[in-house]
Amino acid sequence: MTQFGPYPDSLKSAMKLMQEGIRAERYLVCWRGLDKQLQVVSSQGLDAEAVFVSEALSVTLLEEVAASGEPRWSDEKKSLDGSLTFLLAGIKSYMCVPVKFPGRPETAVLYVDDRKTVARFSYTDYTNLLNLARKIGNPTAHVNQRMAAAPPPGLRAPEVRAEQTFKLPIAQQVSFFRSMATFIQAGIPLLHALHALAQSGESPVLKRFCDSLHRLLLKGNPLSDGCARLSNFSPMVLHMLKSAESSGQLAEVLSQLAIYLEENYARQGRIRTALVYPAIVLCASLVMAVVLPTFVLRDQLKSYTSLADLPLPTKILVLVGDIARFPGTWVGGVILLLLLPRLAKRLFGYGRIRRFIHHFSLTASPTARAYCAWQEVSLASSLGLQLKSGVNLLQALRTSLAVSGSPLLMDVSDDILEKVRQGETLSRALQLAPGISKPFRQLLVAGEESGHIVSALEWIARAAKLDFDHAVDTSIRLIEPMAMMIMGVIVGVVTLGTLLPSLKMMESI
Repeated sequence: MTQFGPYPDSLKSAMKLMQEGIRAERYLVCWRGLDKQLQVVSSQGLDAEAVFVSEALSVTLLEEVAASGEPRWSDEKKSLDGSLTFLLAGIKSYMCVPVKFPGRPETAVLYVDDRKTVARFSYTDYTNLLNLARKIGNPTAHVNQRMAAAPPPGLRAPEVRAEQTFKLPIAQQVSFFRSMATFIQAGIPLLHALHALAQSGESPVLKRFCDSLHRLLLKGNPLSDGCARLSNFSPMVLHMLKSAESSGQLAEVLSQLAIYLEENYARQGRIRTALVYPAIVLCASLVMAVVLPTFVLRDQLKSYTSLADLPLPTKILVLVGDIARFPGTWVGGVILLLLLPRLAKRLFGYGRIRRFIHHFSLTASPTARAYCAWQEVSLASSLGLQLKSGVNLLQALRTSLAVSGSPLLMDVSDDILEKVRQGETLSRALQLAPGISKPFRQLLVAGEESGHIVSALEWIARAAKLDFDHAVDTSIRLIEPMAMMIMGVIVGVVTLGTLLPSLKMMESI
């Protein structure tokens, strides 16, 4: 075929590197120039002059790999691609991998096959050939992530579209990061680990996410870019992954992320658990206030309607009973219950309402300390974790304020960042943050003066977590009596509404 232009010098050593790393019968290195034609760079076990003419080889396979940039290899379970060609050639196993050169439209192809050995090429062989292709394509690049091969074609998911995303719950994010950290610490390459999770993940969503992420990384995308495109990870997680990729501390950062997300999830769960009992009490009170006048006290309340002047509690019970007996009320109630989660989500997501709720939590005495402690532990832990992983201070502070979940902090985030940008210390800049206590800033000052701000933030996070647990327990002890008091008011209204008319009737007799 036609030769066009020189190929890179790194391609000259490809044959030697292939023979050193992979045991095969035949080796072939091809170059595809701007004219889209293949030419032989070097070969072993093949006649270089007759490769595209009379050699028992699938030229179509080489052209497809060079054009698509997708590696191909023989499946251990299914028949070979282009089975007739391989059958006639007697090929039992093959691997064909493209080589991409940054800044150049041309590509190269590395090909090996075996016609003698019954055993197929292993997953490790394919890994070695892919790594070799990356090394040849960009020999000066510093590789921070160990790459592995794709799973067999029979196990691959469909091609990932750019808009396809997977919403992973926090519990599954924790499982993903902890599993990946364990694999990498054990010396297992990153893509091998993703392939394993794609086969044995704890949920179908996690399996599909890992398989799609595996395919993106196989095309040369970094882990942080794949996570940003495929899932709902927070900006803090993505910044930390980028920093880990540049610093080479991926396993340590993944482990820290798993711990952080797990603790954050536990704090949110503790708040939800603390509100369960008061919510049940209030719901039971409302049900009792509707059911009693409608069904239990129905006849008794009817007998009171003949009285000229009913007490206020009785009027309330009669009104509730009349409304509840109307058929449309129950239909509307069912529809409201079905729409309540969505309405509540939109209502609490509205800016002014969210700010009011957070401001009330910050100023109301039963919840103020718990809210401040939650805000402090969230800010200190996320900021310390990012600084420890290598994220610069401004970026870490911006992300920590954004993911804190507090609209009050987000409102002043620009002012805080501007003060830090102008040279103010972090402790002074955080004086603008509502809900950040004076002890928090004093401990931060000590860390700044000693030069160990990360250690100070970690200590602050631990202390704030203990304070948060204590404040939640205290808030529970205050909220539960308040819920019981509301229930008592409802019971009192029902009791007075039924007894006062009876007393009036007895007095008239």
